[in-house]
Amino acid sequence: DLPAGNYYVSIGVPEGYKPSVGTGVIAGTSRTSDVELTPGRDLVIPPVALTRATGSIQGRVTVDSNKNGVADSTEPGLSGVVISVKPSPSSNNLPSVNVSTGQNGLFAITLPVPGIYSVFVVVPEGYTLLNPRSGAIEGINLVRVDQVLQVPPIGVVGKPSSIRGTIVVDVNKNGAFEQGEPGLPSVTLRVLDVTGAVVQEVQTDVNGGYSFGQLASGIFAVQVFA
Repeated sequence: DLPAGNYYVSIGVPEGYKPSVGTGVIAGTSRTSDVELTPGRDLVIPPVALTRATGSIQGRVTVDSNKNGVADSTEPGLSGVVISVKPSPSSNNLPSVNVSTGQNGLFAITLPVPGIYSVFVVVPEGYTLLNPRSGAIEGINLVRVDQVLQVPPIGVVGKPSSIRGTIVVDVNKNGAFEQGEPGLPSVTLRVLDVTGAVVQEVQTDVNGGYSFGQLASGIFAVQVFA
């Protein structure tokens, strides 16, 4: 029996849970609002619901479009990159979670259990990591279940491409290349970008072959000077 007065109920919330919003618990706490208990009154507290609390690790994968070796916040994000979050060996029985980056390269991985995790990046074909260590961000300590951890931007850069070919002499003048027709050396060729600017200039080798290397992704035209 309680004497008349004002009371509240404090709830011992188990680890990994939090009180649901709108179930009689003051937001951000584990206690009810104050209630007045008058003489002879039996007061019934409404049920308090608990939900599993979750933390998250969030970040972004960006493309180093200006090739300065830094994952700048203004650079475009890369969608479809697989991000894997795995627990450290000391964090037994914790879950591993995989997600793919969405629009603008953003990802958010929900984790229901506190612990120490590592973030791994599955680099898509055609790209390399700016910093190899960013492919394994280790020792991320999620200390409580309602925590949101932001990892530094993860930068990738497109691998260089090339354009190759051969200039041959159409000996029989049939308008088609045929096996055995000779290559033409010392022919000058240029590769142009979409603005018409010259990116590279080369000459064919003794067999008529040519190659433009270390090209960024994009649309190019090859110009031949006969």
